[in-house]
Amino acid sequence: MKWSHFFACNDHFSASDAAELVYKHILKLHGLPQQVISDRGTQFASTLFKEFCKKLGIRASMSTAYHPQTDGQTERVNQSLEQYLRIFTEHRPNDWATLLTSAEFSYNNMAHESTGLSPFFVEYGYNPKMALDVQGELGFSTLEEIFQNCTEA
Repeated sequence: MKWSHFFACNDHFSASDAAELVYKHILKLHGLPQQVISDRGTQFASTLFKEFCKKLGIRASMSTAYHPQTDGQTERVNQSLEQYLRIFTEHRPNDWATLLTSAEFSYNNMAHESTGLSPFFVEYGYNPKMALDVQGELGFSTLEEIFQNCTEA
């Protein structure tokens, strides 16, 4: 089962940035992966990123040029992310980057068609308690009220 992580990156995202994201955000949560599958972006095709993977014993694989279906899992994740962002940024399209955390959480808690299980459940053995589950219990109607109440305390 594949766990997904979503990051906002700028147009100048480099091989060094990619290696740093993997090091700072992926390894601390999951340990060393056996394999990283990427598109043929210059960041991932670079000597720096390949050496980074090699030194850590990670097999770096790329999808086939002009045939993105070879990385079908990533394509499905991207489609889900695009759909999520399209729906939740309809009225505030410039806020897409702030929604990546909730998009990631939602995606990783969605049951996959092939297994009927979410990546979260596979990893931890239970489904997480969602913010919507506790709003009524805490007397708040929105997450914004929770954050505002915390900052006022």
